[in-house]
Amino acid sequence: MTWWHALDRQLRSEQTGQLLALFLLFSVLALLFSWSGSAFVANDSWYTVTALRRGALALMAVWLGLSMFRASRRTQLLTAAVICLLSLLGAPFSIAAWAASYPATDPALGVLLDTVFGAGLYAFTAFSARLFGRVFWLALPAAALLLTATVFADDLAGRNLAFPFRMQEGGLPLPVITCAVLALGFLAVLPAGSGKKKP
Repeated sequence: MTWWHALDRQLRSEQTGQLLALFLLFSVLALLFSWSGSAFVANDSWYTVTALRRGALALMAVWLGLSMFRASRRTQLLTAAVICLLSLLGAPFSIAAWAASYPATDPALGVLLDTVFGAGLYAFTAFSARLFGRVFWLALPAAALLLTATVFADDLAGRNLAFPFRMQEGGLPLPVITCAVLALGFLAVLPAGSGKKKP
């Protein structure tokens, strides 16, 4: 089976369909409840939608990392591709919120940050879980420590270098680069599992 056929099969799986439905539903609700219909109140829905999108992607990435760390390397890479596609499929909601709020941030960079952040956190979690072996659940606090480390790195540098949840306007290229390097680095070193999912 070719890589593209395997990706198509994974995208058609029940698990992926459920994740997509939940993620899109979550995006719709975030947009609806954060939208301001008043002409006298600033529409800041982009900030809420973006934070919730990244939070949902983080939860999805950690859960999939813990679920798939014993799978074959090919399956792990396919799962990372699914996370990226889920992020891109939900991008219209982020762009709609951006158009209403109009922050001084490139919407394409925002969507790209969502995507590489999700893939990077997934790869880190899967790598950590494989590294911890029988105590694979330690990958969960390890993922939390990774996010905490990005906060400290930003504080030490005095600028947004890595933490993806800072909602200030502008300054997205550096977090995009950091998360992309994280994603590519950990995806490159993902060990091959037993070829089976964790029971």
